[in-house]
Amino acid sequence: MADGRPGAHYGPVCKDRTGPVHGGCARADAKRCWGAFDTVSTAIHDRIAKGDKVVLHWSTTGRHTGRCGDVAATGHSITMVGIDILTLKDGRIPAVSSMCDGLSVFDQLRVLTIGTEPAP
Repeated sequence: MADGRPGAHYGPVCKDRTGPVHGGCARADAKRCWGAFDTVSTAIHDRIAKGDKVVLHWSTTGRHTGRCGDVAATGHSITMVGIDILTLKDGRIPAVSSMCDGLSVFDQLRVLTIGTEPAP
């Protein structure tokens, strides 16, 4: 989703997992992931700025209509929430740290259930 995400998920198009993600790789990864969804919409809920940092609290919704990794289309609608911390310098954004709740997306797609006891 963004450049320079330490510890972020890197898809198969992002081979170097040790440093910042370059813009083309981040765009390709986002397209690969969100390309499996239609009716995609993103809302910014909060913007907080201090010094050279901007924090965004956001959510993205969509309906799962195509293959996403190993998961075939389910037709389920999902909401992913996240927070991005952008670093600003000379009118540009040289770094972004991003955290999103991807685990709940698998729960919403009903391919992983969170918080239930295993069957005996």
